[in-house]
Amino acid sequence: MPLPANLIPSREEIIKERERERLHRYLFIKFGRKKFDMYWTNEETSFTDYSSIYVKYQLQTPAHRLFNLEEMRMLRKGHALHERGHIEYDVSGVTYNWRMNNVSADKKDWAANFKYPMGWLKYFSGIMVDVRMENFVIVDLPETKQYFDFCNYNWRFGIRGEHAGEDRLYDFRECLASRGFNLTDIPEWHPEAVELVESVESMIRDVQFSSSTQEGMDNTSRIVKEVWPTLYEWMVQDSQEDKEPEENESGHDNSNWGDPDDVKQNSDRVVMKIQLTRKNGEEDSEGKGNDKSEDENEESKGNSSKKTNGEPEENSNSIEQKGESPHDPNDEDQSDGESGTEGENEAEDCKKPDFKGILTAISAELKADEKAADDEVGPYLAQLVDVKVGDEKKDRKAYSDKVVLIPYHGHDSSAYVNLKEQVKRQIQPTSSTLKKLLDPTPDQKYTNQRSGRLNVTKVWSASIMDDPNVFNRHVKGTPAQEARILVLDDISGSTGGWVTPGVCRIDAMKKAMVLLSEATEAAKIPTAVYAFTEDRYSEIDGRIMYPLTGSEDPKTIKLGTIIHPLKPYGRLGNVEKGFIGALEPQNGNRDTLALQWAVDALKPYHESIRLLIVLSDGEPCFSANEDENTMRSIVQQAQKQGIDVLCLFIGPEHSFPAVKNMYPGGAIFVSKNLIRDLTQQVMQIIKRRRK
Repeated sequence: MPLPANLIPSREEIIKERERERLHRYLFIKFGRKKFDMYWTNEETSFTDYSSIYVKYQLQTPAHRLFNLEEMRMLRKGHALHERGHIEYDVSGVTYNWRMNNVSADKKDWAANFKYPMGWLKYFSGIMVDVRMENFVIVDLPETKQYFDFCNYNWRFGIRGEHAGEDRLYDFRECLASRGFNLTDIPEWHPEAVELVESVESMIRDVQFSSSTQEGMDNTSRIVKEVWPTLYEWMVQDSQEDKEPEENESGHDNSNWGDPDDVKQNSDRVVMKIQLTRKNGEEDSEGKGNDKSEDENEESKGNSSKKTNGEPEENSNSIEQKGESPHDPNDEDQSDGESGTEGENEAEDCKKPDFKGILTAISAELKADEKAADDEVGPYLAQLVDVKVGDEKKDRKAYSDKVVLIPYHGHDSSAYVNLKEQVKRQIQPTSSTLKKLLDPTPDQKYTNQRSGRLNVTKVWSASIMDDPNVFNRHVKGTPAQEARILVLDDISGSTGGWVTPGVCRIDAMKKAMVLLSEATEAAKIPTAVYAFTEDRYSEIDGRIMYPLTGSEDPKTIKLGTIIHPLKPYGRLGNVEKGFIGALEPQNGNRDTLALQWAVDALKPYHESIRLLIVLSDGEPCFSANEDENTMRSIVQQAQKQGIDVLCLFIGPEHSFPAVKNMYPGGAIFVSKNLIRDLTQQVMQIIKRRRK
């Protein structure tokens, strides 16, 4: 069967999916372990449909500055928190109904401050519902402030402040939203715009701490009523009556938010937190007030009286946190409003938050995801590898050549399942035998021996009973052994021949691969499986094409050894099973180069048992100056380096003597008892390699 599209995900796809899983898990934990789904989206903006959130993945746009990878992750996390926050604290339909109840296309209604253009209503409803929601999330989960701040400073407004001072109406919108999100001011904003925003400062705070989405929109109505006459006057003066704010993500038309009962419960919880914080702040203030002198108390009373008589108190519906300042992004770090001079506080207000710490943490997450992606994709990357064959014979010089590593071009999981069914009775015994062979051996104590340590209680036996067996012998046990196995399968054209009537060589080889893969997986022995052939491929600037389609430039075509990674270490999923199941006889087989590559692949590992198992029909192809002795030399050199090589021979009986010559002491005739012969060979290897 042909290779399914996207069977092996790209490095970028793996990193993207790991980020999604990480972010989904984070939100699940932070928001009370409530179940919901999360997906990336390519829509114009992020949104939610109550049961799921959809986070826009590509947030880089022409309207924004360039973001690096860490900053993009920071933005996506902020978007995800934002959408999850709407499910937690907002009810659907409220903003839509508010707009429908207040919209009019009649300029007379605008002039009368009765109803308003849709563009402006979308702006006010979108911004203010976000202001309340993000504030509630921050109260409930203070750590989220840094993510919201980063998004609001760097993404929500495009390039914030880029057009400051150019248009009073634009500056008003940017200033109002900035005060709502507690961002620093832009010095270049038009003074009239800032003054208009400051006239509704207390109303903005009322929105921030509104107990429900509906109350938030009621407070938004107060803001609109207060500022609209001035805004409309500016529109007339600047000939902008027909120019409405550009529609953006704040419309929330795609979103379906939380369950009303759940939202009320969640909002009430946050309101209680706010009230408790306010109460504690008042108690702290009273405690400090008791330490004041009588003169200070009198002065305080006087000031209070003046405020009562001459200045209106803030709206009683506003629930404030201690020290809250709508345009100070650092107020959560201030202990109270009395520390430092007024000038110092103003300087502090102008400081933008420092995101270096959290970006460093995100960078570590990114590196971890990149490493995991490299580990997952690495074994399947198409690449050219230099292989050096070092022949020990004096009359033969070492030589090198390239092998091509590339995924197999077929996939058939069902074939693997059928093969497993045929060998399933052998899997458990093979696994148990391998595990037992690797288990530690206990210390052994032998008595009545002819040599060893003298047993003084038996000395009389030697003189009276003429018994020389008066010694004890202690044999020390051995520790458990660690093993690693690499299986290398020949898929040359000759493997299409018969082992016995009705049994094809390639099918017998595939059964052996399935048995070894399943048994070593059960025994927890890391095992990798590869197949090799020799064929023509195309290579252009390091990019490899195989198999050929017939349209390649003949100048790019080369003949080489092709090695297919079928099962990397630690994996035996659908991808790996499908590769093994789909194997078919191919073309040639230059065993020398493939064997040397496999030996080199095992060298970096440090297990006490490193075993290379070659599945072969004993009919290799040799290049110039290569023969059976080249194979024998590679095997012998591998053994000196701590790597043992076995050949499971699946071929005609007349070829077996040559196989025994090429694999000295390591040839097994598979047509006989495979499990018995394999375990005997492994046992001998373990005895030889035990430390």
